[in-house]
Order: sequence, then structure tokens, then C-alpha cells
Amino acid sequence: MSARSASARKKSTQTHSRLPHLPRHRTDSIYEGKAASSISSGSDPSECDPSGIERSGLRSLIDKRSDNVRKGLSKAFSFGKKDEATLSPVESRSLPEWPSASSHPTGPYPTPYPTSPRTEETPEINWPTPPPSTKLPSTPPPVLKRFAGGGRPAKRWNKLRKDPELWDQNGDVLVFLGQSDEPSLRVSSQVIEASRNKYLMMELQQSIVEDDYEDGISYELSFPPPPGLTRTESLRHQMTTRNTFALIHRAALVGLSLYQALQDLETRLQREPEILSQLLHYIVARGLDDVRNNPEAAVSILAWSDRLWAQGWREAFVHCVGMHDSLESCTDWPHVPAVTKALLGKSNLEMSLLIQTAEDRLADFGFSDMIPLDCNKSVHSSARAFQLFLRKQYVAVYGAWPPVREEGWLTRSLVTTLQQDLGALYELLVDRDVSWDVSEARAGRKWMMASCRDHSFDADSVIPMTDIVIEFDNRARIPHIPGPHPLLPEHVPASRQRDKRVALAYTESVNMDALERCASPTDLLTAFSRFEKEDLSVDAQLARRARWIVLYGALQTLAAISVDTPGLKYGAGVDYHLIARVKAPSWAQTWPFSDPSHSMSYCFLAPEDVGPPGMSTSPSSTKSSANHDLPIRQRMDMTTSLGSLGSFLMTDEKKSVGTDAAQTLVIRDFDEEP
Repeated sequence: MSARSASARKKSTQTHSRLPHLPRHRTDSIYEGKAASSISSGSDPSECDPSGIERSGLRSLIDKRSDNVRKGLSKAFSFGKKDEATLSPVESRSLPEWPSASSHPTGPYPTPYPTSPRTEETPEINWPTPPPSTKLPSTPPPVLKRFAGGGRPAKRWNKLRKDPELWDQNGDVLVFLGQSDEPSLRVSSQVIEASRNKYLMMELQQSIVEDDYEDGISYELSFPPPPGLTRTESLRHQMTTRNTFALIHRAALVGLSLYQALQDLETRLQREPEILSQLLHYIVARGLDDVRNNPEAAVSILAWSDRLWAQGWREAFVHCVGMHDSLESCTDWPHVPAVTKALLGKSNLEMSLLIQTAEDRLADFGFSDMIPLDCNKSVHSSARAFQLFLRKQYVAVYGAWPPVREEGWLTRSLVTTLQQDLGALYELLVDRDVSWDVSEARAGRKWMMASCRDHSFDADSVIPMTDIVIEFDNRARIPHIPGPHPLLPEHVPASRQRDKRVALAYTESVNMDALERCASPTDLLTAFSRFEKEDLSVDAQLARRARWIVLYGALQTLAAISVDTPGLKYGAGVDYHLIARVKAPSWAQTWPFSDPSHSMSYCFLAPEDVGPPGMSTSPSSTKSSANHDLPIRQRMDMTTSLGSLGSFLMTDEKKSVGTDAAQTLVIRDFDEEP
């Protein structure tokens, strides 16, 4: 070997010994850095590659500049990341540090780590996750509920092992629901035989026990779940068996949901004759169709009664429309058919539009726009004064008007209150002698106001009352109120005692019999009497007509949202609206139900209840004036403010309900959950 080669090798060895202990990774970068450091330190640029081949000074300089260019490009494309000059390749990849072979002095000792390129990167091995060392938590059992009916909410239930509601100490039949040796039910064989349930009677005949069985037990019925069922399916099988006995004992149902309980019971007993009739009798007797303020029950009855029970479906439908915002979170909502969901959405939208229109009008009792602009200024001022009076009256009651609520402020109970107050005011002021005179043969106007006593009566002498009322009703496409005109006070000429005479005229131009029929006059009537006697700056007849126009508009607006859907059994205590229009479903063979009608409101039916004989009414009110068409809520409410409207209202309707014309069930009061 030449002296130059030995000198180069010695210099290379010395250079290696001066390198720091770098990780063994990307050896080409290490060697390139070594050459660059030797040049920068002023050493001989003629060095050898790691292979031992000598490099000239020009080659080392070119390699150094190439290395600088590569670093510059890498830094430019790192977008502000940590400088590679301060971050070694090993640090950037977060690999374990491995000493470089160059960090060990040359000598007879072998390097502790091989320099093969195969060890440059250590592959990451994903070892399988070991099984858990502790026991996994068990799946929680399904939540069982008891459905008592009668408007009571469902409650959690966990008495399947021994049901106290179906445990008769004098019973002679033990019922085993599962594989347990302990019975779950104890009932009387006489009740089973009286029910004529073929399914249970057949099982009863095959389960006679020995005569010497203790405690008077004569039968043992066992209903183990079939093999191969899941835990939930097995539980449903046991609950359905239990509900079969609850059906014949008129006990409460239990289940995961009311729909599931009814559906499984119907499926189990589908071979029984008239099973649907038995279930309907049971539902009505237990009050399971009372879904007031209970969206879960309403959705369950709606889903189950689809294609089975038109009356129950319609009742649940109306309540679901009123509670529409709470339906999607209900357990049985997925079981409601898509067509029914679409009908619910449509009815809810129609109802919301009616309520919004009424809210816009009644927020400030803004009906002065009914009065033509060319009318006397005194008419407009009197109308505005009456609007302010109404607002002030209800601000005193509710603290603000409209009342402050997070959602819609015009609730069903508030509509009832307004109907009571304004209906009582209508009864106080209406002229029962004036009615509509309808003539198709009359040239020009078909509808005119006429008095049956005063043939010289002119409704339009000062204000065009007829045109105002007809135009308002035609715009809204609603029928005219039968009593369209108020009582007018006598004209009082100017005199020294004019104020007292005007006050007396106001007092005499009211229906005193309405006050006599009123059990307790409302605060509005008392305040209105004072208001009229204090507002003496305007002609009394002019002012009374202006106030009547505002009252007429408010009553017509309330009539659109105050009539419940006819034929509902349950409505008391409900604050959401029950005015949904229910379209007959495609599966209903007959549909003997009607929708809410404007002409079923109080002002249309009041003339027949309290008016004098022979008084004329509008044709639209004659069609729907039967007492049974009037929603019970309105009759009860108006009875409170105006006295009795009929003796039939005193009957307790909650004690008897009819499934049809030929059947009537007497409802007993059921005990609470034992």
C-alpha cells in the first residue's frame, strides 16, 4: 500500500473519531456531513469516500455545495417547520437512537452494530390487543313500563317474577311465565272460564294438578318462552302471556312500549273470535285512549289503531297534531306509517297558519283597518280607544299583552278566556231583533241587515256597517255572524245635563237579561261599562258602532281557532290546540266525522240557545246548530260566563263512553299501581 493511501486512511480514521455519536440512520447524510465539516474546518479537501476512494478538493467542494442546495430546497418546502439543521433525521421520525459505527474507534474489535442498510429503519409492529383482564359490563336489561291508562303517565315496572296486580290469594291457578320454579301469577279459574278465551281454556283443561295439592291450587299453567329467542324476545313473550291474563282481569298492560304491548297481544290472540272487539273494549274501559298531554301514548295509539280503529286513530291524530314538536323523540314514532306522518305535518302547518294569523290580529286588537279611511275621524278615534281599553285590561291580568312566552302565546286556554270575555260582551251588546235578510232575487246586495220590529231600521245611516262586515268576512272566506248589529243608545241632544243622559242611554242600551244569565259577570263587562260612560266626547251611537266593529272582528278571528275538532272524547286540561282537520285515511271504509267549522263557534249557536222564538239566522248556522255538534269545551266555557246553555251539560260524560250506537261501557275508577 502506498504512503498516500495510508495517510488518507489515517486521516479518515481521525475524522471518524471526531464525529459525535449519531443515530445509525441514513448513513449517506452522515458521511456527507463529515466531508463538509472537514472542508469547513480547513483540513485537506482531498479526502476519501467511506469506500476508501480518494476525493479531490474540487469534488469535495461540489459535494458541499450540492448538500447546501439540498438543504435549502428542503427548508423551502418545509413551510416553516423546524430547521433540518437542528433536527436530525432520526429526531424527526421519533425512532430509537442507535449508535453509528463511525463513533467507535477502529481496531481489532468488531463494531457492536452491523452497518447493513437493512437496519436503517426499524419497522413498526402492531401487536394484537390482549383480551381484557376484567369482566365486561353486562348489557342493561330493557326498561319495562306499566300503562295504567286514564290519562296517567306510564311508570317503570319490574314485577315480572311475582305480579301483585295479578296475584289473587284465593285463586286456584298458578301461572309460570319462565323457567323459574316460582309462579309469577295466581288467578281464579272462574275468571278464565268466564272470559271464554279458547287459548287459556284449552291450557287450563290440560293443567289439572293432584287433589291433595296444598293451599287450594287446582291448576298449574306454564308458558316457557320457545328456545332460540334473544333476551329481549324472551322477555316480550313472557310479558305478552302476562298481558293475556291482564286483558281478562282488566288489569294494566306492561311492556317496552304501549304499541308493542298491544301489537304482541293482538298477534298472540289473533285466532280468538272477536279479539279486536275485546281489545277495543279493554282500551276504552282502561282509558288507554286518553292521550292528553302524553305524546308517547298518543303516538302508540296512533300507530296501533292504524287500519284497525278509526275513532281511536282520529282522536290520537288530533292530539298528535297539537303536540307535533314532541313526536319524533317518541319510542313508537318509527311504527307510524309514512303517509300518516305526512298528514300530521300538513295538518300541523294548517293549524299553525291559523294561530299565527290570530296572534297577529289579537296582539293589539288591530281591527280598525276594517273601517274605511273616508269615515268620520270620530269613528277611527273611538275604535282606537276601544283597542287601547282591551289591551290595558289584559295587561292588568297577564302583566303584558301579548303575554310573554317562549313559544306561541295564544294557547288554547287563553283562547278560551278571550272567547268567554268577548262572547259575554257580545251577548251584552247584540241586538237580537236585527238579523240577516238574504234574498237572491234582490238587485244588487243579497245580504242586508233588517230588524223584525223596527221597519225603519237602517244599519248604514252613519257608518256603512253592512259593507264593512261583509267585506271582512268575504276576505277571510267565513260566514257572517247571525247577530251582526249592536243595540244603539238613544240620541241625546246637547244640553246642560247631556253627560248624565248619555250615561243613562248607554245603560239602557244593553241586554239586561244577559247579565241575569251570567253567573258571575266578568271583569271585562264591569270595566267596559265604566269605559263607555267615561268616553262621552263622541256621539254615543257613533262610538257604539265603532266599538262593535272591533268586537266583531275579534270574535270572527277567535271563531277560527276556538272550535275543537268535533267528536273528541278528551279535551279538558289541554293547553295545546285541538282544531286539526283530519282527512279520512284510505283504509277507512266509512268516515262519519266532520272537521271544525266556523259556524260551530259560540256566536253562531248562541241565538238558538238564548234568542227569542222565530228569530232569523244565517243559512250557514242552521246546518250545524244541533247541540251535539258544539264542542264540549266551548259549551262548558260559555256556561261559566253566561249561565247554563243546556241541562245536558250537567251529565258526567267521563262515566260512560260508547264504542258505537248499540254498545255503551260503564267505566269504573281503577286503582293506582299496587
